[in-house]
Amino acid sequence: MNIANNDAIYLKWFGEDISGSGSRDEFALDDITLVANPSTNNTSIKGNFENLTISGNAQLNGKTEINGDLNFINGNLNIGNHNLVLNGSVSNPNSSNYILAEGSGKVKQYITNGISKTYPIGTSNYFLPLTILQNGVADTISVNTEEQVFEAGSSGNIQTTDALDATWKIIEKTPGDSRVNLTVEWPSSAELSGFDPTTCFFSHYRNGNWYPGNATDVSASDPRTITLENITSFSPFAIGSGNSPLPVELISFNARKKQQDLEFTWITLSEINSDKFKIYHLSNDTNLMTEVSAMGNSNSPLEYKVSTYWKQEFESAYFMITEVSKNGEEEYLAFTILNNKEPENFDYYFIENNFILKGEYLIQKNVEVFDIAGKEVSNFYSANEKIQIPFNFRGIYFVSISNQFERKTIKVVY
Repeated sequence: MNIANNDAIYLKWFGEDISGSGSRDEFALDDITLVANPSTNNTSIKGNFENLTISGNAQLNGKTEINGDLNFINGNLNIGNHNLVLNGSVSNPNSSNYILAEGSGKVKQYITNGISKTYPIGTSNYFLPLTILQNGVADTISVNTEEQVFEAGSSGNIQTTDALDATWKIIEKTPGDSRVNLTVEWPSSAELSGFDPTTCFFSHYRNGNWYPGNATDVSASDPRTITLENITSFSPFAIGSGNSPLPVELISFNARKKQQDLEFTWITLSEINSDKFKIYHLSNDTNLMTEVSAMGNSNSPLEYKVSTYWKQEFESAYFMITEVSKNGEEEYLAFTILNNKEPENFDYYFIENNFILKGEYLIQKNVEVFDIAGKEVSNFYSANEKIQIPFNFRGIYFVSISNQFERKTIKVVY
């Protein structure tokens, strides 16, 4: 039987008549095998299936759900802009036979605690399977991928060197319930110019920046694999290496006068390939005051402090901090104002699990709270001179208070 391209045949199953009663017995759908010319995308699929075998390139033309096994014999399944729900297993995926998931459609799987599931996905050029181990509350997790990395996560300039030419976009159905380990695989052919597999890292884009995992040597294998553990929020994920220009994330930069010295303190949430920090006094000219060596690579908060001699009389002084990467590029991070006549004036203390801040300094400020892992816990605007922040779990937190001119950060241990 031949079916023309874009035509369809509809099959309806009935069970056997039971003893002439007119009632029909029940049975499950048999396996369905779809065969098409492997050089074309003629096979068009949508609907619910018990099992589905791919023998020749196929494409979804609507939402599709497979309750049993998705079996690859030959060819790819292109989901395009349609969602594919997998409730069972996937058999025989490999670098030649996998799910093309580079449109807006997503592959969805429900993952319970202690269970890992693999998403055998990729782009037109690369097989990029992702495995998720769920260590938190069961949830449906949706994944697709694209053959590029944006410096701003899903927009902005496209990365052209020192990274993998791929992004995994991951979404959970109920935000905040999951805690997962992610393992991705890629071929060396997907690595952009300058990518160094001996110092590569898994990066997570959140809160406006890329946050790197620990540097890992994956050069011994091809395809390569890398794992990022204890992920509790989802968005774009990518792979960088030693020279990737993914920025330092700064959450505070403060200055205060101590007798004839100025003391500068700052906190970074993450660092990649950073060599040193420079602090400048901004007046009629930009004058370098001091330099401090950076940690280099980190995915957890780091605190810095430096003092420098400064005897000038002033009412207000402006200071800027920059970061210099190991390849010599200098990038502006933040600036702060030191007001000699009106020093900051606010108190802070705990009442049970509530962290209280009081003072006129707090009026018309933005407040951000981060945990020790750099995850944003809360973010709000303060119009008054009293702030109350509840903490539900013991730990170390950073409370950042800022406006367009300055930022102060308090380390809080609850």
